[in-house]
Amino acid sequence: MRVLTREEVELSRIGLSGEIAGGAIFIYPTDTIYGIGCNALDDRAVSRVRGIKQRNSKPFSVIVPSKEWIAK
Repeated sequence: MRVLTREEVELSRIGLSGEIAGGAIFIYPTDTIYGIGCNALDDRAVSRVRGIKQRNSKPFSVIVPSKEWIAK
């Protein structure tokens, strides 16, 4: 596991995007809690998050860039 500062994230955004696309799990802060995330299009990564959260039947929130992206 790696812990990155905000500055490190900004400097390595492209590399991190590749890791997420490849199935990496990540933790991110929100205004109220820390979230656990992954590439929602990667079934293995989603299964890993379900296992980590012990959340087999509840739905997840999915963050998407646009309504058009959902239609694809």
